[in-house]
Amino acid sequence: MNRPDIVFINCHDLGRHLSVYGESTASTPALDRLAGEGVVFDRFFSTATMCSPSRGSILTGRYPHQVGLFGLTNRGWDLNRDEKALPAFLSDAGYRTVLIGLQHGTRRADALGYRERLPMPVAHPAPVWSVAKQACDLLASLGPRESREPLYLNVGIFEPHRHDYQHHLEKLGLGESEYADAYRRLAERRAAAIRKDPRFRLPGFLPDMEDVRKDMSRYESWIMAMDEGVGMILDALARAGLEKDTVVLFTTDHGVAFPRAKCTVYDAGIGVTALARWSGRLPAGRRNGDLWSHVDWLPTLLDMLSLKQPDNIEGRSFLPALLGRSYTPRAAVFAEGTYHNRFNPMRCVRTQRHKLIRNYAPVEICTGTKRGDRNNAPLGRESYPPLWNDAPPEWELYDLDEDPHEHHNLAGESDLASTETGLREQLAAWLERTGDPIARMFASYSHAAWMEGQRRTAERNA
Repeated sequence: MNRPDIVFINCHDLGRHLSVYGESTASTPALDRLAGEGVVFDRFFSTATMCSPSRGSILTGRYPHQVGLFGLTNRGWDLNRDEKALPAFLSDAGYRTVLIGLQHGTRRADALGYRERLPMPVAHPAPVWSVAKQACDLLASLGPRESREPLYLNVGIFEPHRHDYQHHLEKLGLGESEYADAYRRLAERRAAAIRKDPRFRLPGFLPDMEDVRKDMSRYESWIMAMDEGVGMILDALARAGLEKDTVVLFTTDHGVAFPRAKCTVYDAGIGVTALARWSGRLPAGRRNGDLWSHVDWLPTLLDMLSLKQPDNIEGRSFLPALLGRSYTPRAAVFAEGTYHNRFNPMRCVRTQRHKLIRNYAPVEICTGTKRGDRNNAPLGRESYPPLWNDAPPEWELYDLDEDPHEHHNLAGESDLASTETGLREQLAAWLERTGDPIARMFASYSHAAWMEGQRRTAERNA
């Protein structure tokens, strides 16, 4: 194949909360357009339920526990120094590699291999419109395709990560700026739409409560802001005449920042948006329902450019799925979580129908949710019923055909004994093959002793 320009857009905390997936009625015309002009993956999964670890897998084609990212880079974790990242492979192949906006996969951004990194236009978190404008300006400055190096542009968007954007802009002296006005406009528009829209419904993994609806309206206004930035970039590609020669990719790190989603390995926490457009090469409007993982991005891009695959990667190319060629689908995907704001190790295996989760030292699901925290939610743990609060058991098993929101734990049920045994064996084999230290750490662990310790601690604190 020739070497097209590549624009890879990624955002925070989106999951699949889009109309494209039937999860939202929020207006997202840019992503609707991208989906209609390309390929939509219906069962694409993150390798982790938190930001830096999942981004590490996109960068390396390997699992977080293999590359050193057991937690967030801003909490001390980092990408191992001997890992080679996607931008470095493309730079070596003659691409002009450029990073605009957010990256959260390492504290050593120079080690990723980008030739250029544009400074943040506004102090982090930069409003999406400012980041998108940088991308638009770069695209407008490109010369004819035949007279320059091919471009790999990664655009990292912070929205819809929870944050008090208005307060942030006020601290920067931008409280009356066009950005502040844009956030206010979208928040008011979404709140009004939810009050009037009889179609609006919360996703099934959340309780249908008035306060949760208000919180979702706030959240969806940030999704709409992110979509406006994506639309700016798509329009810039069209104005520059680059649509036909550019592969446009879009994904997010993990699920939405709500209970039983982000920081869990339920599907709402690890299911992600994945869209791909390559005008003239990929059929418009195709949907793919096979299992794919964030470890598959790197091998796919290397395959697309006929570059050698590294020996140590865990992913597989989904280029045949993009091009409509034959391939053998995955039987399962794997995901993990170890540390976000506290130690909470979990691992899972997911097939087309079933999900098995092991919670090694389980804690409450609503981690980090404090009432009145301006950067997180107007709700607190006490706002949610017990299902959304209580620590989960050590083992969870779900039939995703019958129970897509994973509310009915079937672990230990006799009629699914063979299914559970098979999934436990798959999970154990993956842990061993990938050298996951969690397996050794918990080899002598007793869940009953853990629970007794938790009970005694609760009694002392009562």
